Amino acid sequence: MLNYQQYVKWQDNVALCTRLYEGFADAAPFVNAVYECIYKFFEDYPVTPQPAVDPQDAADSLRAGKSLSVNPALDTKGVVELLKRISEALVKANPELKGTTKVLKEKLDHFLLNSPDKVSKEEMWHLCDSLVEETALEQDLATFL
Repeated sequence: MLNYQQYVKWQDNVALCTRLYEGFADAAPFVNAVYECIYKFFEDYPVTPQPAVDPQDAADSLRAGKSLSVNPALDTKGVVELLKRISEALVKANPELKGTTKVLKEKLDHFLLNSPDKVSKEEMWHLCDSLVEETALEQDLATFL
């Protein structure tokens, strides 16, 4: 979750990168738009932290040869909504991406209809790979999303 302090720190980092790296100023509006979108999303949809595993239960599970799940499933609808909002921010920052983000939204709608309420992070990486293969998204942009 992106809290306000992290958001301000991110803005400071973008300003620093703009001063340090030639050409970063061209990307700064894009990066700022995305992080502003993420910040607003988490204001609207706060994340409830996972409760900590009881230390004794964790030790018992490990002794029994079981692993601890530290990657809980993700809410499919929430992830799709976040990616759609990011794509809208991308279009505002760069209108040339309108066609690509339209295809992205269609693929996300299809994914939402054909997925359970909760999906693993691995399934999200498969979605990312399919977006690269089936749309005009470049690998870096899909990874960023």
